[in-house]
Amino acid sequence: MAQHCILSRPFTAKAFDIVTLQEPYIDRLRNTKATPDWNIVYPTHRYTHQSQSRAIMLIHKRINMNNWRQLPFPSPDVVVIQMTGEFRKITIFNLYNDSTKREVSPP
Repeated sequence: MAQHCILSRPFTAKAFDIVTLQEPYIDRLRNTKATPDWNIVYPTHRYTHQSQSRAIMLIHKRINMNNWRQLPFPSPDVVVIQMTGEFRKITIFNLYNDSTKREVSPP
């Protein structure tokens, strides 16, 4: 599993604050796997939408949780966070597109 190989390397946890994954490993309980260094951010509708989430975001735990929040988005294929700090605000999107269509999946 490529996701495990990437996340279990010590370099990854030291070098990156945010990791966006597409087509992550998802188990039968609709959860993914990550090392303890990361907060996992799933699409906001992962339990209310029948299809499996195809995008997640990992936020390193060294980033204060008071400095970021998830923004709701009505698709199982989109994760949105907003970070605040000295730089003001930045909004980061991770959206999955299977390259066969021009839009993201509706809710």
